[in-house]
Amino acid sequence: MILPVTGTFTAPGRGSLRADLVLSAPQGPVPVRFVEVDNHTEPAAVLADEIAHYHRFFQRTRNGHRVDDQVPLWSTRWDDSGRGGCERRANGLFGWLRG
Repeated sequence: MILPVTGTFTAPGRGSLRADLVLSAPQGPVPVRFVEVDNHTEPAAVLADEIAHYHRFFQRTRNGHRVDDQVPLWSTRWDDSGRGGCERRANGLFGWLRG
C-alpha cells in the first residue's frame, strides 16, 4: 500500500512510502496500523528516513465535510469508526528480523 507523503493516494509524490503490511480493525483501539519490517538489509540512515516519512504521512490532513474541519488523510481511506477529533489515530509498527 502506498502512503503518500506528498500528492494523493492515486498520484503519490516522490518519497512516498510503501507499507509492508496494513492491518485494519475499525472497531479496535487503533483503527489502522501500518507495518514496516526490515531484515537488516538497509542502513540505519535509510530506516530513520522511512520513520520520518511515516511521521510526515501521519501529519497530513485534508478538508473534512464541515467548514474548518481538518481530518487526517489516512482516515479518508480507512474507516475510523466515527471517532472524530483527537480520537482519530493510526500508527506505524516497525520490526527488525534477525536472520
